[in-house]
Order: sequence, then structure tokens, then C-alpha cells
Amino acid sequence: MKFMKKTAIASVIVACTAINLAVIQNANAATLRVANQGDALSLDPHSLNESLQLSVVGNVYEGLVYRDRNYKLEPALATDWKQTSPTVWRFNLRKNVKFHDGTPFTADDVIFSYERSKGDGSDMKSYVGQIKEIVKINDHAVDFVLTAPFPILPERLYSWMIASKNGVNRMVLPNPWTGAKALRTSHLSKPMVQAPTAHVSANPMFAPPSHATATIGANLKAMWKK
Repeated sequence: MKFMKKTAIASVIVACTAINLAVIQNANAATLRVANQGDALSLDPHSLNESLQLSVVGNVYEGLVYRDRNYKLEPALATDWKQTSPTVWRFNLRKNVKFHDGTPFTADDVIFSYERSKGDGSDMKSYVGQIKEIVKINDHAVDFVLTAPFPILPERLYSWMIASKNGVNRMVLPNPWTGAKALRTSHLSKPMVQAPTAHVSANPMFAPPSHATATIGANLKAMWKK
């Protein structure tokens, strides 16, 4: 009887183990489907002011400020900021930061991103509309001069990303309709970033645009030097 009981218990244990393994295997093999209202149509941080778009470029670019898990502002490319007069905000910039192409992050990149964001063809004008000009104090400090007092300026800059002046100037194509310059990455037609190869494809249920499929490779420098 004891042998039969032990055999029965062992059989139950084996059966339970097999069931657990099957459940785990099935869980690992499950298909995850994600639906969005639309697609990120550009990797240009100063192109479209859309929630999904901003979420995507926010994984590539960084702004002066960010938000923590409690949605409170925290330093990002700016280490600190303060209001020096009713219409001037001083932002101190993080030192020893480099872009992917190796060029250092400086005040020139902040000013360049501002000029680009307020230009024709950019949907990000509302983020910089209260700014009259950005004055370079030194390589790691800038003054935001406003058209009128705007005490929530740092809050407004949360979704405003900084792009490399050197990088953008080497990676732009004119818009065929307006002539305005946009990052070549917005076309999704060639290798774009230094990263492991990935494949991006549109949902076949929808009519794909001409750039719906792209390969993101790692030969950025070779491509843009042509």
C-alpha cells in the first residue's frame, strides 16, 4: 500500500509539473497585440505635436526637464533653473553630456532647437511661443527671455526636446512642398540610428504609406557623409 501511495503521489507531482510547464510555455508563446490611434509619423522632435509622436521621440531625445513617477519636474539636460526677473528664466545645463555623434551638448543646441521649433513647418510652436529669445550666457547656461511673465515656463518645457545642432545640420532634407528642412529620419527610408538592426512595418489592415516599412541600421555616419 505504501508503495502504491508513493507511486500515486509521484504521478500527481509529475502531472502537476507537466501542467505548469505547459502553462509557462503557452504564456511565453502568447501574442501581444497593441492598438494605437495612429502611428508616429516622424522621428523629428520638432515636427508633430501628437501624444504618440512625443512618446516615441521621448525615447530618443531628451529635454531640459523631465517628470518623475509622481509627475513632478526633475532635472534632465538642465541641472537647475530659476526666475531671475519676471520675464527671464536662467537654466543651467548639464555638463559632460555628448550626443550620439560624439559632439558635446552646449547652449548652442538649446538655442538651435528653439529657433527650429518656432519655424515654419513645426507643430511645436506652442511650447516656445512665450519665448522672445534665448540668450547664451556661456556653454552651460542660457537665459530664456519671455514676451511677458510666464511663471510655469519649466512645466511647459516638459515635452520640448533638444536636438544636436551639428547632427541636424548633417541630417536634413528640404520638404518638397515648403522647402523647410526636416530631419531625414522623418522619411523612415534609410538606416537612421546607431542601434541593432530592427524592422518596422505598418499594420496590413490599413493602407500603408510609401515609407511604412523601414530598416533601422547602424551605419549612420557612412550614410550622412555621402
